[in-house]
Amino acid sequence: MKLENEVAMLYLDSVSQFPVGSSSKVSMSIKTKRNSVHGDSVEMLSTTPLPCPVDSAAQLVWKDLTTNLSFAQCQKGRQPNSYVKNWVIILEGALENKQIKGVQFLRKYEEPNRVVIVKSGIITLPNDGLQFRDQCWMTITRSDTSPNASVVQGCGRIFLDSYGTNSGSESECFARNTAALKSLGYKLREKAQLLQNRLIDGADS
Repeated sequence: MKLENEVAMLYLDSVSQFPVGSSSKVSMSIKTKRNSVHGDSVEMLSTTPLPCPVDSAAQLVWKDLTTNLSFAQCQKGRQPNSYVKNWVIILEGALENKQIKGVQFLRKYEEPNRVVIVKSGIITLPNDGLQFRDQCWMTITRSDTSPNASVVQGCGRIFLDSYGTNSGSESECFARNTAALKSLGYKLREKAQLLQNRLIDGADS
């Protein structure tokens, strides 16, 4: 219920997450930010122009996000056009591999001029006593250059969830949080790039 409510609130804030105007070029950027609300966070922005109309592009995105995989299982949620995704991955490190678990609620909102997909999730590193939050917005809009083309924009964010994190000394916590956030940022970029490639390949096929 908590993630469902968060997604509903995040949807209301979807317009402010993206720069004005759509790009005709494939792009992706990731950076570390700090603010008074979330502290340090990793934020990713992506733009993926596709040679297909909005409804077709939205179907490609939604199918990709809700398909069961070896490390991720999706179940339909209680809300319309919604899913709950549970996943487990291994994060490979220089000294040891770390298990990461996650649960995510995602919902699709269909508007007259665009489709919006919003995700909110919890990421845990059980062995490190760390918990992070991830939030993501995706919009599919008509291209400015062609009525039969579309643009998929994504904004993803990961930050520490202090309520679900075990305490320790300040220096120990800072080191663990920084290292984990950096690793999760790399994984966020990797997943976004793979999704971008699959969408481009799917739209061309």
